[in-house]
Parts: sequence; C-alpha cells; structure tokens
Amino acid sequence: MPTFFNSQIPPPANWQEFEDLCCDLWRAIWKDPNTQRNGRHGQPQNGVDIYGRPDQGTSWGGVQCKGKDNYGDKSLTEDEVETEVENAKSFEPTISQFIVATTGPKDAKIEKLARKITEEHLRDGLFSVHIWGWRDIVTRLADFPELVDKHYPGLSPNTKALKGIDEIKETAQAILKRNAEVKTEISSLPDKINIAPKINYPEIAKVIITTEYQEELDYSRVLLNNYEPKGALEYLTKLKSRIWSNAQPIVKFRLLTNIGSAKLSLNQEQEAGKLFLEALQYNSEDEKALCNVALGHMLLGDTKKAEALANRVVAKNPANSSAYSIIIQSSSNDEKLERVIAKVPKPYRTTPEVAYAIGYLCRKRNNFTEAKKWLEIAVENDTENSPDLKGALGEVLIESVIKDPSSINGVQLNDLQKKQIQDSISLLTSAWDHIADTDLRKMRLTWIVNRGYAKSLLGGSTNMEGAIKDVEIALQMEPSHPTFIRNRSFIGLQNW
Repeated sequence: MPTFFNSQIPPPANWQEFEDLCCDLWRAIWKDPNTQRNGRHGQPQNGVDIYGRPDQGTSWGGVQCKGKDNYGDKSLTEDEVETEVENAKSFEPTISQFIVATTGPKDAKIEKLARKITEEHLRDGLFSVHIWGWRDIVTRLADFPELVDKHYPGLSPNTKALKGIDEIKETAQAILKRNAEVKTEISSLPDKINIAPKINYPEIAKVIITTEYQEELDYSRVLLNNYEPKGALEYLTKLKSRIWSNAQPIVKFRLLTNIGSAKLSLNQEQEAGKLFLEALQYNSEDEKALCNVALGHMLLGDTKKAEALANRVVAKNPANSSAYSIIIQSSSNDEKLERVIAKVPKPYRTTPEVAYAIGYLCRKRNNFTEAKKWLEIAVENDTENSPDLKGALGEVLIESVIKDPSSINGVQLNDLQKKQIQDSISLLTSAWDHIADTDLRKMRLTWIVNRGYAKSLLGGSTNMEGAIKDVEIALQMEPSHPTFIRNRSFIGLQNW
C-alpha cells in the first residue's frame, strides 16, 4: 500500500514553496501558532528564515531553508553550514536551536559537523545545530496529515492510502457476501469446465482481508517507530475492536504484540508482559514470539522463565541479540559480572542491544565505570541513532561524577570531570531533541532534569539559567514530582 511516508516525494518546485512548507511544518512541530517567516525577501535575515518558540516556551528556535540545485540530489557543503551558523549568531533575540532544512539528501559527514558544532556551542552557552535532509522532512511531514493534504493533495494517509484500504475492504466484503451465490453459479456450470469448481473463493477472501489487516498493522509500527505510542495504542485498540473476530492467527499475534509494545513504551510493564504471553498462542513456534514471551516473563518478575525461554531462542538462532539482552537482564543480583557477560558469545557482546543490557545491569549495581564502558560501546555501534542509548549514557556520565567523592563537598571539578559533564549535556540534548515533540516526552523527563543538573555542576550564569529552564520544563509536566522539586531547589540554592 503506497503511503506518503514511503513514496518518492519530490521537493517543492521553488524556494518560496519550500519555505512555506517548512514554516507550516515547524509551526506544527513546535506547537507554536505564531511561528512565521522572518521579514520579507530582500531584507537581512541574520541566517534565520523561520522563527518561533518551541512548545510556546521561553526560548526561540530558528530554521534556515536551503534548496539545492533546483532541488536536485546534492548535499550541503561544510562551508555552507558553517556560514549559516555564523549568520544565525546575530539573530535577535538569541536562539536555543538552529535547524538547517535542505532539499538535498541526508549526509553523515554534514550531520557529524552539526554535532561537533553543537558540542562547542553548548560549552559556550550557544544554540544547538541540526541538519534536516529532504528525507527527514518527508518523514516528519507524514505525522501531520493536514499539511500533507495542503502541500501534496491526494498523497496523505487520509486520502490515497486509506482510500486503497477501503477499496480492498469493500472488495473482500463483497466476495464474502456473494460467497453463497458464487457456489451456486459454479455448481451450475457445465461439467467440462473442470477448473471452475476448484476455485476457493472463501480462501481468496481471507487472503485479501488478512493483507488489508497486515497493512493497517504496518501503520501502527510507523507510529511506534516515530515514538508515538499513545497514538499507536489508540489506533490499535480501535483496530482490534473492529477486526478481531475475523482475524487470522498471525494478525491476532501482531495485534497483541504491537499493543504490548505500545504499553511498554508508556511504562505499563505489567500489562505489556501479559500481552506478550497472550500473543504466543497465535504464533507458538516463531522466534520473535518466543523472545517476546521471555521479555514478558521478565517484565512480570519471573526471571527464571525469562532466561530459560531466551536460551531456547538462542538455541534456535545463536545470533539473536534480543534474547541475549534478556539473558543478561534476567541474571540474579549475586552473579558476578564476568559470569553474566560470559553467557553471551564474544562476537555478540558489542551489539547495541547486548551492550546496553550489560551497561544497564552495571548501572543498577552502581558500577558506573563498567556501565560507562558498555554504554559507550552501545552508542558507538548504534546505526539507528537511538535516543534511549544516548540518554542512558548521558545519565551515567553524570552519575559517575556525582558518585566520585572528589566532585562533592565543594571540591572543584577537574578537567576530566568537566569534559565528562559536557559530553553528558551533549548526549542528553541529542536524546531529548529526538523525542521532545513525541509521546515519549513525558516518559523521558529525567533526561532534561539531569541535563539541567549537569549544567549546574559546570556553574556560570549561562549554565545556571539553562539548568533552571530545564528543570522548570519538567515541572510544568510533573509539578508534584519530588525529585524534580528537589533538583529545582538545589539549583536555586547554587544560583543564590
């Protein structure tokens, strides 16, 4: 089923249309109806084409729109990025985040430059820098069907894709409705037409309906992959109510599994675990199903069953990193770390999932040196830019400094500790920016609170102001959270 998300969508025909699209998109992303273009064409813009207040907060964000070669397939250059960043420094009032939006393709080298500039800027109290290639823009645009309808009429999920689903549904229902009539018609045909009675129309209808349901489930995965578990859960709940009675086992398996994944993302671990166990009956020998059941037992506190099932999975597939991560997390507290790690063959220990599990275990045991080591391995080998890996490493870097006796009781941080805190701020900023406009925002508030705490450790008026802003963002969403209140008081005392 073609959707806006996976279609080959061309950039707008000219730069004015591209700016209009970007203005609409960031108005939606920032949730600021006052987001607007900066002046008119020909006026000095100080590196910013579009400006607004992310989440209608106290800080400003800026976007610079860069069309490439008549919107062809050419990337930004490093010189262009550095020039635009310098120009943006003169925008008033100062901005906290700067996005260069381009019609060119994604470029790892340019994105690396943006991360490097961001690290330097954070140390100096300046704005973060982000590069959005055309693919990034299209992916994010898919979250706002009304904008797709406006700029690409006929391509949004509300039109073309869902129309296709409706057509398939109508066809399948018509086949089911006419099943009795078809049987009668076939039986009345001359005997010489031998192939006609062999046509199994009910089975054809089942295949069509199952295909339709699978495509609808694929959309729920898009929501989950875009960190929208609330939207996915609402969508899946309605879908289950509508199709469960007619669904084939594989569809029921995916429904329950995806609902469980959504609940797990929302920290509803008990409910998620039960759903993973329930799903097994509809796909009992599947490797993924067994791995999910192992995870379900772990979420429900039965670590022995979890480890036994995970071992069963790796017996079937020795390269299953998910199973190894469950084996690690199911280990008893009194097992030595070396023995736990030895359960995983060496070639698989450095996969992001396994390294994260080892790092998580070390962090739980307050072994921050080992936690830092393994989480760094996880981030280094991560090809999917997972915010959770960066967030975990950023928090561990702070914790390892806090737990160091030389960094408390008024003792000044040494250069190594300062560098570690700065790295932590950079990681937490990257992780937070990734999910700040998604359903996971409220689930990951510790990232921004810890970033604020890290800024307060570095001291200085700019850092202290940033620290207060970070904690206040968290308190706006969780005003009664005792840890957030305590951190706000602590930072306030330091700033007094």
